[in-house]
Amino acid sequence: MNILKLSASALVIRVFGTFIMAANLVFVTRNLALTEVGMFALTSSFLFFGKYLGPLGLDQLALRDLSSSSYDYQHRQTLERKLLVNVTVVSFAVVFFSLCVMILWDIYSKSDYFEYYAIFVYCAVVYVCSALVGVLCGILRARGSVIISIAGDAVVPQLTTLFMLSYFVYFSNLSVEVSCCAVAIGAVMSVLFQFMRLRRYWSGVFFVGTSDVKAFNARDALSVWFFQLLNFGQSRFQIYFASAFLGFTYVALIEVSTKVALVPTMSTWAIGTVIGPKLAKHSRSPEEILKYIIFSVVFGGGVSLTCLVLFYIFGNYILVNVLGSAYNEAYSPSIILLFAVLVNSVGGVFATYLVMSKRESIASFFTGLGLICGVLVALVNTHFGLGATGVAIGAALAIVVRDVGIPVFLVFTKDPVILVILRRVSELLR
Repeated sequence: MNILKLSASALVIRVFGTFIMAANLVFVTRNLALTEVGMFALTSSFLFFGKYLGPLGLDQLALRDLSSSSYDYQHRQTLERKLLVNVTVVSFAVVFFSLCVMILWDIYSKSDYFEYYAIFVYCAVVYVCSALVGVLCGILRARGSVIISIAGDAVVPQLTTLFMLSYFVYFSNLSVEVSCCAVAIGAVMSVLFQFMRLRRYWSGVFFVGTSDVKAFNARDALSVWFFQLLNFGQSRFQIYFASAFLGFTYVALIEVSTKVALVPTMSTWAIGTVIGPKLAKHSRSPEEILKYIIFSVVFGGGVSLTCLVLFYIFGNYILVNVLGSAYNEAYSPSIILLFAVLVNSVGGVFATYLVMSKRESIASFFTGLGLICGVLVALVNTHFGLGATGVAIGAALAIVVRDVGIPVFLVFTKDPVILVILRRVSELLR
């Protein structure tokens, strides 16, 4: 299947998953108070936290190294099993540490926080499952099962969550705890779906394999994980910032704006999922990489620009009539974040290129720089009372600094791919 058909298939699946996610959001906003929606949004962010940080960078290493190298059957199979075991052990260690901190806080504080333990359990389940999903997606994509990995990541958990929310709404009242339980069940089903698909590639029982197979280099994993940590902070810091400085009402508004901005990222996400392994495979072939970059910029940029224009025209009507009048204030933050997504759809592919060519330290620098600038601007805007709009401006700036800064840096350092792009542009201008 060529890159266009594969990207189109990935986009269709992603669109379907996004529609289900939107239905889940409508369920929650219609049945919970605004502050409860904010608490649910903060809890749901653990899904992203586990997915991006839980795998410890091993998901991207699996994608990069297994795609660009030729391992024999037994070596690959044993390596994949070790990845899953390592991530599972570390994820449970993180959960145990968090539980200890929560118990100590409960003992030494004068307030009773016992009511939040149920939510903590659901967050723990979501975190562990999301970490495993991240690794499973990387392994399946490296094996060429791109569509299966997308379905297991974007459709299965959302569809299961929708079913559980419908069940709870019909048979009982929806609460924050019940909503979090539905998300946790969806995360478990996602792991089972992807693991059963991967299990078909393996022979023997789970723990059979040669013990002398070396896992990935720990330094490489840490380097990739650090980039993912900064990338996660850049993409989700507005939620945590709003919860810390503005309260759950603004968390709900920022969450809705973030969800709106996710719509055009369906195309960039689908493209990135498809071309990631190819960028790793052709990391030393500028001409091949250029084709994938051009495809990503044209396709992703076109979709993002279309979404920005349509929401600018119809956004107020959609927010008020679908979610309720209380969410009208999410319009301006949504426009700002959609503009940032447009910039990301054009320049974000260069960060992926750096990671797949083992230069994630450069991507980490610009991601961290953008995050610092975004947080500082959000702090200043909050001081002047700009609310959700001010936080959105900071989040957008964080994206722009990275996705404009990296291409500029590659131009000044005369990167081979950039040189090919400049040569092509000069030929077109003649």
